[in-house]
Amino acid sequence: MTADDVAAQMLDRLQHPSRGGRIPLVIRTVRSGDELKTATRLVYVQDERIGTAATNTAGLRLSLHHALPSTRTLIACRPPHGILATLTVVADSPIGLPMDDQFKGLLDGLRRQRVVLAELAWLAVDRAGLAAQVGWWRAGTLAWWVALRLVAAAYEQAHALGAERVVTSLAPLPRGSARIFALTPIALSLRPGLGARSRPVARNHALTGAEIQPTAWARMLHRTNRPSPADLTPPPALSAHDLRWLFVMYSTVFASASPTELAYLKHCYATYNFSEILRSVSPLNHPSESEPNTP
Repeated sequence: MTADDVAAQMLDRLQHPSRGGRIPLVIRTVRSGDELKTATRLVYVQDERIGTAATNTAGLRLSLHHALPSTRTLIACRPPHGILATLTVVADSPIGLPMDDQFKGLLDGLRRQRVVLAELAWLAVDRAGLAAQVGWWRAGTLAWWVALRLVAAAYEQAHALGAERVVTSLAPLPRGSARIFALTPIALSLRPGLGARSRPVARNHALTGAEIQPTAWARMLHRTNRPSPADLTPPPALSAHDLRWLFVMYSTVFASASPTELAYLKHCYATYNFSEILRSVSPLNHPSESEPNTP
């Protein structure tokens, strides 16, 4: 029995135990604005718990990068139980990467070498959701396994986006993942006020070898219960309605963006009417918790 079989059995405490079957964990890209909202809320809740979340009324860890068509937000789910974990792959672009906030000099050095970058960002696992299915004593191990599965899938996504090097400042990293995925430390954040465990470390790995997955463990993680090609195909671009609902009505992401950033976003969605998307929201017309079904 492989380690993946053990993890799957932990996850498969079925609502109908008499079936004795196995329901694999599904890893795929988000397919709707509502799924993106759920994934970014999961990240916000985790960051709030460890004290690294910037308070916002939306309760979402939503970034302008999430609006870009090239961004791949991965989710791990077990139908019908919803999203259990998430990790986002951000391709480098004219608006940069999330890591530029702390490591811009380092990343610009790689860019000057014409290295194509992609960042792994916003990893979160719903331990309470896992515990409700398998018990708290198993949830920690399973959360670790799910996180590693997401990182393996993210490497494939980064490669598909044309990246030559993966960078990340996830903190804390899942136990052992730096070794499993050959993520080499290249810089330490100097931002004050963070504990040693939460202080971001810039890490990177080149994707230019014959194997995308750099170690036997990583290859096994990707090979066992490999996500189907359909699950990891590029997701449909967010609709104009999704952009307005998530980034204007539900949050202040677009309101906080610079003119240069908005210009690049408009370039990405050349056929969208941004005058309508960016139309201001009346305080009396704040969106409800659920996404409307129609624009």
